[in-house]
Amino acid sequence: MSKPFDYTIAVGGEAGQGMLTLGLLLTKSLLKAGYYVSTLQSYQSRIRGGHNYFQVRVSSEPIHSMISRIDILVALDKNTLQLHCDELTADSVVLYNQERMQTAEVCGATLGLEISKLYPAAKSKEVLANSIYLGVLAALMQCPLSAMKSVITRTLAKKGEDIIRQNYAALDAGWEYLETQLAWKEKYLAPVPAKAQASLTVHGNQAIALGAMAAGCKFYSAYPMTPSTGVMETMAQFMDQTGVVVEQAEDEIAALNMVLGATYAGTRAMTGTSGGGFALMVETVSLTGIIECPAVIVNSQRPGPATGLPTRTEQADLEMAIYAGHGEFPKVVLSPGNHQDCFDLTRHAFNLADEYQIPVIVLTDQYLADWFTNVKPFDLSQVGIKRGKIVIPDSDYIRYQITEDGISPRGIPGKGEGVVIVDSDEHTEDGHLTEDLDVRVQMNEKRLRKMEALKQHMLMPEVIGEGDECALVCWGSSYGPCLDVVRALQARGGAISLIYFKQVWPLDETRISSLLSGYKKLILVEGNATGQLGHVLRGSTSICIENAIHRYDGKPFLFDELQEQVAVRLEVK
Repeated sequence: MSKPFDYTIAVGGEAGQGMLTLGLLLTKSLLKAGYYVSTLQSYQSRIRGGHNYFQVRVSSEPIHSMISRIDILVALDKNTLQLHCDELTADSVVLYNQERMQTAEVCGATLGLEISKLYPAAKSKEVLANSIYLGVLAALMQCPLSAMKSVITRTLAKKGEDIIRQNYAALDAGWEYLETQLAWKEKYLAPVPAKAQASLTVHGNQAIALGAMAAGCKFYSAYPMTPSTGVMETMAQFMDQTGVVVEQAEDEIAALNMVLGATYAGTRAMTGTSGGGFALMVETVSLTGIIECPAVIVNSQRPGPATGLPTRTEQADLEMAIYAGHGEFPKVVLSPGNHQDCFDLTRHAFNLADEYQIPVIVLTDQYLADWFTNVKPFDLSQVGIKRGKIVIPDSDYIRYQITEDGISPRGIPGKGEGVVIVDSDEHTEDGHLTEDLDVRVQMNEKRLRKMEALKQHMLMPEVIGEGDECALVCWGSSYGPCLDVVRALQARGGAISLIYFKQVWPLDETRISSLLSGYKKLILVEGNATGQLGHVLRGSTSICIENAIHRYDGKPFLFDELQEQVAVRLEVK
């Protein structure tokens, strides 16, 4: 049996140095070769300069999070050495171009490459140096060159055969150089996976877009806003194959109003944004509530207030999403924590929106949006489309018919003889404006009756582990780090479980109370400062989770750091 291994490789430099391409080529190659991979992207909101880095954690065992240690650092500039020095260990190695920079004294070993001697063309075309680094890393990781060349071919296909050939040559030069460095090979060599695992190379935004297209979404309107833009880019990429129409709106207000126009006409539609853009949409979210028009909204969170840290991650929009919109009306908030759930919950969001004629918010964040890891091919046979009470309106059709479950038959304009009236004012059953207060009460109660069914059919939290001693409670992208911590502690005999909320609103108070009260100790893990899920749980169940772990510095939870914090709280009586 091969010796277990777990390495983190980081590539750091200025924006514009090709760091992202190098990181993606490495990630895709390792995935293709069959390794378990997890990534972290950190970038600043600038085109050139600053400091960006791309981390790849590669393991012989399944992983769902990142760690704080860096084993191999590719430093494209001096700043990278200074900023990441504390993350290096005595066993780490730093790769750098010794023709361009001198290394300061750093922890671990340094391997300076004479880039122009290894591949002379890299002197005039500096970006080729990245393929040399890739070749060195491939040799260290025993990642087959065939896997890397296959990824290079696909990634650079539009640049032409000559560019691909040059990158092949640079890759070979890096590989061949390390083949002569036996000491390095023996120290860092990773075993070749026994068998490559079938997996997709997608990040969270792409998984959401694929879920939307699988659900039959035919219209996507958005204003570009980091970190949600990848959803729009993916939808646009597949316009020809799927028939989806992608519209870049002039602002977020227009984007959601366009979505309502499309769904009123019977088309499944979606928009995506981040916290600031979602704030602009709030009045229209309320409009969806009174006209009972389906809408799917992706809010990819980043730290606020205001512009905040536009390229970092946080989970601080939960309460805003739940309470967005003036007045009282039903909505659902879903919170995927991995790529499979990004796909499944987006699909589920469309079914809920159509069946209950409500807005459904899919709450993600920058870390999940940009995160690459092993993803099994999505099973399209499990994709079921539920359109709810859609009817062909006849001459007697009334749009807002009062029903026992609160859901009125939904007519599509132009599909029958009936007129489909919608009104942002309070209205009668047939859609005409009214100020009759008795009618107002009846219509408000009709809309709110949907909440009971939504609670009864809510997605219950996923529970991993047995026993009643202790459980970590999390939602969204905190799931991966929490899962790795729980499994690590369970492997040591720890009596701990994980409670992962995929749906954070609405909650079935009775079932959630029963679940949470079954544990002697609960530890809440959230990427915000105030414990927003804790507030929601307390308001719904009266259960107060006193032990909490928060992170709000713009970074995701890291496995080793989170494990230490959990261990401390487990010792608290």
